[in-house]
Amino acid sequence: MFRANGGLDTEILYCSDKTSQNAVQRNRTKRILRALVRENKDKIPDQMDIAIISKRDIEDLDFTQRVELLASLLSKIPQ
Repeated sequence: MFRANGGLDTEILYCSDKTSQNAVQRNRTKRILRALVRENKDKIPDQMDIAIISKRDIEDLDFTQRVELLASLLSKIPQ
């Protein structure tokens, strides 16, 4: 989910859905998402509110697959 926020900074919400069975798995999913965003900070548009909601399945992907997935999601955001 995304929308323009009219501010100067981009705000990102990291969330794991209910497929994670416990807090350890949910926190791992969020750490993975934060790392992906850190690695691709230059590709994220400014002045946006972005919510990234992920299933636990992201843990099973390797790093290049995760990067490709994030890139495809970011391409849907208008620049």
